[in-house]
Amino acid sequence: MRHSPRSHFFSALCLFACLALWPACEAPQGPPVVTSTTPAHLEQGKQIYLHGSHLGHYDAQRSAFFIEGRCADILYWGDHLVIAQIPTGIGTGHRLAMLQRHDGQRSLLPLTLQGPDLPSQPRACTAFSVLPEPEPDLLPQDDLPELSPIDAHELTPEITPDATKPDAFRYVRIIDASFNDIGRNPGADIDALIATTPEGQRFTALNVHFYMAWPFAVQNSDPNAALGWPNAFYLYPDLSECWVWQDSVALGGAGMLIVEMAQPMPPGTRLEVLEVGACAYLEDLYALPEAFEIAVGSHPDPSASWWVVGTGEGPLATFIIP
Repeated sequence: MRHSPRSHFFSALCLFACLALWPACEAPQGPPVVTSTTPAHLEQGKQIYLHGSHLGHYDAQRSAFFIEGRCADILYWGDHLVIAQIPTGIGTGHRLAMLQRHDGQRSLLPLTLQGPDLPSQPRACTAFSVLPEPEPDLLPQDDLPELSPIDAHELTPEITPDATKPDAFRYVRIIDASFNDIGRNPGADIDALIATTPEGQRFTALNVHFYMAWPFAVQNSDPNAALGWPNAFYLYPDLSECWVWQDSVALGGAGMLIVEMAQPMPPGTRLEVLEVGACAYLEDLYALPEAFEIAVGSHPDPSASWWVVGTGEGPLATFIIP
């Protein structure tokens, strides 16, 4: 295709603008990588330093650090260092943490918390400031737990079908892709998951293995509402009417839910996910359909390998298991 001089001029202008705004135009590749944490002795209510690369910059709507589903206050966020305050009331011992970058890319990492389990103090998380990057000699260096390349990869696994695909999948991961902050239950609202095998067997979700509503507070916070047959869609299989105040679980705009199906899903299984949207809950009032991503796996650990099968939105999204 031939380009006019004017198109070359605008291309040059866009390039100049991007260079002028660097690094705002730079898009980090791959998930954020956390290579080490300090100090060695981590306690509730105290600071944790996350060292790594491709951590991005702070965005109040998307950047976050969670431990056991509880958000941590952010004290500093830079591309190579994040400083946060460990929340209270999350227990001690081995804990699962998640770092989410401004572009939505996530990494999971295990932590070991010591000291007392302090009383929980529920409140909205905050970012106190974005300070100049601290000098290296000001950072805690005691027993710096440097990770080997293998360990670092394990902390930030590629959530792609690079591993050997199993013969059947037992677990389903739902990630809220709506970033919706509207109402008392923002984000995707999951009512049920229904699987139908090629042989015609039908079954639903049996157990919850992971749930985190984020970044917005929700009222429908019981993940068990996603188990079993539909409840919010009380006329199922008619999806024209729904109940929005209960009987579904809200994911908060960018949260995650991992459930175990009643039996393994072989290739060709049809998976139906019911999300409370595009349905009437009062006369002339309709629930907003919200987007979500579906992945399947053979292990419930959020850091395991997951096969993404697609995205959808309410009231019904259908996927075929690979």
